[in-house]
Amino acid sequence: MYQNKFLLLSTSLIALANLSGCTEVGTLTKDFSTSIGQGVSTIVKDINASINTPTSLKSQNQNAASIPPTDMVFLMGWMEDGCQGSIAPYNKISDRYYAFKDTVIDMDNSRAKPYSQWSPEYRDQIQNVIKSTDGSYVTFSLPLKNAYYRKQPLKAIEIGYREETEGAHAKLVFTQSANVTAVVSNFKTRKVEGMGGMYNSGATYNAEEKSLNCEL
Repeated sequence: MYQNKFLLLSTSLIALANLSGCTEVGTLTKDFSTSIGQGVSTIVKDINASINTPTSLKSQNQNAASIPPTDMVFLMGWMEDGCQGSIAPYNKISDRYYAFKDTVIDMDNSRAKPYSQWSPEYRDQIQNVIKSTDGSYVTFSLPLKNAYYRKQPLKAIEIGYREETEGAHAKLVFTQSANVTAVVSNFKTRKVEGMGGMYNSGATYNAEEKSLNCEL
């Protein structure tokens, strides 16, 4: 699934260029009408991010309209859609993520790309790219500075995959000072169809690690 999705998204992005784990949380709702305005992007310019903002967050002045355009929700927010990023507007954010990832990681050679090739939109927030392997699993960790997800301080993004398979993951790792519970309720779980039939797909929250992880 991961490789197929990556190839499809890469093809669509080329076409656009030519034209110009602990617990699953929540249940996906169908109402994505709460607008948070235009997502600012140098990769995909037509993102209209209308992500739900729970009442609990609004009461803490974490309303969507106050989220700055540099917030990582505009890059990683597709994870909130049951780790799928296939329903609007999450599909636009998913396109951004895969385009961004392609600027940082050379998937064909399983290595980080030079700093000069990183997306200029997020280049100043990435401190380094650290590659690690665990058997056949390859993980690229991107330590961050001055980065936030829904206004909560973000320590790193992890991107991993199993070589010669379709398995992959994307992870948000928050700092120890982050109030992760303020964002967890935005991550929904929904049923999707896989090779074994229908299953629940959604991010897992690791309270000890202060992370949210999507297995793809």
